[in-house]
Amino acid sequence: MKVLVGAIVLSIASLAVAADRGISVEPVASVIAAGNAGLFMGVNEFIEDDSLRPLAFAVNDAVGQAHLFVNELKLISPKNTFLALAGEPTTEATKTQLANLTRAGVKRLPATKTRVLMTLQSVANLAGHETDMLVVSFSSHGFEERGLGYVMPSDGSRGSLQETAIGLRTIEQKLDSSRAGKRLLLWDACREKTSRETRGSDATMSPAFRQALAAAEGRAMLASCDAGQLSLENPDLGHGVFTYFLLEALRGKATPDERGFITLGSVSDYLSKTVPDWILRNRPDAKRDTLQKPWFKGPKVADLMPLAVSSDTVGAWSKLLARKEAALQYLDAARKQHRGLLSATLIEKVETTLDAIEKERLVKSLESAVEMLEELKPPASAPKVRGFVSWWQTTGANLLLSEPPPPTTSPNPIARPSATTETPAPPASLATNVTAAAPPLPSLPSGTSAPSLPGMTESADGGGGGAVDQVLARANEMMARGDFNGVQALYEQTLRSDPNNVAVRLKLGLLHNQFGRLDDAIAAYKAVYRLAPQTANIRSWLGELCLHKGDLRSAFTWLNEEVTANPNNPWAHSFMGSYYAAQNDIMNRDRAFRYALSLDQNVALYRAQNGQFLLNCRQFQRALVEFIAAGFMNPNIPASCYGAAICYEALGDRMNAIACYQRYLQLDGFSEWAVRARQEIMRLQQGY
Repeated sequence: MKVLVGAIVLSIASLAVAADRGISVEPVASVIAAGNAGLFMGVNEFIEDDSLRPLAFAVNDAVGQAHLFVNELKLISPKNTFLALAGEPTTEATKTQLANLTRAGVKRLPATKTRVLMTLQSVANLAGHETDMLVVSFSSHGFEERGLGYVMPSDGSRGSLQETAIGLRTIEQKLDSSRAGKRLLLWDACREKTSRETRGSDATMSPAFRQALAAAEGRAMLASCDAGQLSLENPDLGHGVFTYFLLEALRGKATPDERGFITLGSVSDYLSKTVPDWILRNRPDAKRDTLQKPWFKGPKVADLMPLAVSSDTVGAWSKLLARKEAALQYLDAARKQHRGLLSATLIEKVETTLDAIEKERLVKSLESAVEMLEELKPPASAPKVRGFVSWWQTTGANLLLSEPPPPTTSPNPIARPSATTETPAPPASLATNVTAAAPPLPSLPSGTSAPSLPGMTESADGGGGGAVDQVLARANEMMARGDFNGVQALYEQTLRSDPNNVAVRLKLGLLHNQFGRLDDAIAAYKAVYRLAPQTANIRSWLGELCLHKGDLRSAFTWLNEEVTANPNNPWAHSFMGSYYAAQNDIMNRDRAFRYALSLDQNVALYRAQNGQFLLNCRQFQRALVEFIAAGFMNPNIPASCYGAAICYEALGDRMNAIACYQRYLQLDGFSEWAVRARQEIMRLQQGY
């Protein structure tokens, strides 16, 4: 899955170095990824339209941002960096930065529409791998017409936006053509001058323009101001107020996370506080209700994307790694001193686990392990060695599982547009071949069972006694006859006379869920939550439904509430793993799934059972999500592989269907299902 990560910056962006900040950062990686690429456009001069006011800092903005990403953060190679400029830098610092970038190999080109769009496509092609980052920045005038956003190239005309300006939709299409897993868009526009320090037209940012930006689904956006606000620039800073603090944040002023990373989320938090604070101090006449305040919108993966590393944290982390290496020497010395107490196999497991913890930068887990190993400093007594072995068997071996994903906070309250995803019907050519069935799942251990879907078991909460039992009995009879419309009518009639009946609302929600009517199911389950919030797993299932619907913001909210209220709920943590998977956040996906397994080793089977339920309902897209989740947690469940193959086939993905059938045969090569799998592979390979 490819997720677009972006930030849209609405203000003037330029560079200034704060000599007194006393804070420094280091690159996230020691080697720049070869596929990372960037385009930075800055337009001070407009050659075709005299009505467009020249800008003072747009070129500074583009040069400063390029210098930050190329020379300071070392996120992009100079040979993959392009500067589209109209005009020259206006400060000595920026002139020096441009000279340094040019010497390093950064390419400069005119900021005309044709050259910019051609170069944009080139950098989109350069960033061609899922691990690559694509950074695109526009600093110029910006306008909105009929709900569409535009940024002005040097040859643009205000009276012919569609023909001469660069449309936001066109930019999105170019970005969408890239295979880069991280795509960062810096949109620095909307800047007509009304006074010495103001950008934007005589009106503030229009709600229509703000909506056009926010409608860029799947992209994270970091904007300098909201609708009804002005984006300010200040000659004393030599930058726009917003971008001055943006660059300060990335240079170390933003608070690093527990890993020491300065992320896009921490930058957003820093800006939302410092920009309005600066304006209040320096513009006492500013109206509080129209005070410029940056806003952020985007998927959680963008919030967590690391852009720099705090030097202080780098030093602390380096010291911890040095302690780890020394402590492992203590372990080896203890093995030689007390032969028989420490096996070579155990030492190998310790080293492998600590390497994995280091790779994921789990600071607390690594500190715990190092502290225990340091107890073995020579000469270590036999009781201390036995104590370490006991600790490892009970606690240490699970360190990689014991640290749940980082604390989750509610996403910024900029609603992500909901993408209602209907379950597609299987292609007509497959209708006779695809059956909603799969091999039986392995039996669960005695005394265990998967958490039920809300409504699958009877609930006494708000049940209403015998009358409800009669309604449910009648509904079961009608279901046995296949009269599902009649069942729905019965439930709805009952709720009109008894709207607080939780049991019937649960059944109605399950019915909608079974037929893929996600909005109706969500409405029913929300009503249950209002009436009986203690209903088991109700928040988990609301999160699951929102996840399948594509409403990731709501999915996050429900799942986060559940894991906060019930931190040992494996079902909720596994759904959180699917949430992170949808965001392409591999690290937190794996951590959430591992943590769910540490709480209940059968959670993979639970998800596979849910997949079979949805497969039997012929909801192939939803079932596939469940089978994939089960596979992440336990790749050795044959029924998950077979079920995923059926889903892929129904959705028209022949290659993945074949791959899943082949995986099934690796796990089960002799049963009747194996015979069917071979037949399906032959049929798919032959193209019918």
